[in-house]
Amino acid sequence: MLRQRFATAITCRESSEDPAIAWIKRNYHVDTVDIIASPGSIGKLATEPEGKTTKTILQKIEQSRQTHGSNLVAIVAHEDCKRDAATKETQYHYLNTASDLIYTSGYPGDIIRLWVDTHNTVHQLP
Repeated sequence: MLRQRFATAITCRESSEDPAIAWIKRNYHVDTVDIIASPGSIGKLATEPEGKTTKTILQKIEQSRQTHGSNLVAIVAHEDCKRDAATKETQYHYLNTASDLIYTSGYPGDIIRLWVDTHNTVHQLP
């Protein structure tokens, strides 16, 4: 039996119906995405690097890596986020800052930043 390939997504939505999850599966050829869902998570990663939510998210990333062999973390922000209603520019800044935080925490895999617009189109930041 072939081993499933996993990725990890940090998002504010708890649903596997999030368009970013299907996008990750399709574009990175993974079978399953471990979802780390927490309201306002991207903003908290960016603005509270020592906060409880940030520490919990970093622990869950490591758990996904160790348990499932996930070697990809996707940080997902949504234009229509109800919890962290920020401008597109602010969300991009949060995505970049969160990515830097995960990288400097020692995560050895790939980190991608995704922004989902109000039409559910997924955009990958360079």
